[in-house]
Amino acid sequence: MAPHDTNTPREVRRHRWPLIGMAACVLVVFLGFLWWVNRSTEGRDEVHATEDSPAMAAPDPGQPK
Repeated sequence: MAPHDTNTPREVRRHRWPLIGMAACVLVVFLGFLWWVNRSTEGRDEVHATEDSPAMAAPDPGQPK
């Protein structure tokens, strides 16, 4: 069987914009993910540095003095 007539330069022109659109969607999702991770972890270092955790406030009753 012989392959059908393919015109590769024409196919490249036809697929250029859909491929650019898919790449733009992936980029938007990736940037949204980075924004979400940044917002969810924002301020965590300051909270742990200034507050004592309950484990640090009370001594462990199982340890000798």
